[in-house]
Amino acid sequence: MYKEDIKTIFPLLKELYDLDGLILVGSDVSVWKSLSEQTNIKDVHYVNTQEQKQISFPNEWHIHEQLLAKEDGIVSYYELSNSQLSGTIPSEVLNTLWRNLRTVDVREKKALSLETFMSNVSARKNVLIVNSFDAVDIVQKSIGIEVVVAHTIDSDDESLIHYSKNTLDAQMKKLGYKAVALLEDKHPQVFLAVYAVDKEKQKKELETINATLQTKIQESEKLAQEQVALKEEKQKIAQALEIEKANVVKLQKEK
Repeated sequence: MYKEDIKTIFPLLKELYDLDGLILVGSDVSVWKSLSEQTNIKDVHYVNTQEQKQISFPNEWHIHEQLLAKEDGIVSYYELSNSQLSGTIPSEVLNTLWRNLRTVDVREKKALSLETFMSNVSARKNVLIVNSFDAVDIVQKSIGIEVVVAHTIDSDDESLIHYSKNTLDAQMKKLGYKAVALLEDKHPQVFLAVYAVDKEKQKKELETINATLQTKIQESEKLAQEQVALKEEKQKIAQALEIEKANVVKLQKEK
């Protein structure tokens, strides 16, 4: 199961990407408490999206009673018969995997985009852990996050396409991440996907940007040289005209 695998993988990611802060979105407190202590990450923000009141959070963690969504605004929050699945996804979508799942209550709640939330919390956070299946909606920009760990669904069912691993993979690739691990969960179609910033892609993009800038600089320098040459040519023409004018005046006086 992923709980054991992530304990092996995460310390390696911590060293490779110099990770220094966690944002946990409805995640397993015991697993990440252990990992944050093991990797000496002290700056931990827990986004309590599922209104978990019975959990005892570590005193040093920052707790936020907040929903995250694609953008700032009001969203529907679905309280489901399985509280661990409560969130912004209705039961009829998840019924494909959990046949007996039902909606207990629906409430309108204020949500923030990840970008807005990140701007509201101080210091640098470069690890995002999303326990729900809506990471595809939450992660719209990389905004300094080096590693994203998210629950996802391996399914081609039409009702689950938006929340599927293929959709999430495509979005993360577009944002400059690469998939580095896929960990099994209890449900045979549910996985924990681990993504990290694609350093090689970043390097190539930077090289392309630098090459483009160098070309523009060279073009600007060439244009500047041409403008100087044109100015000098104009000055020569003006001087020649002045000399010609002076010669005409001299001839007129001689007559």
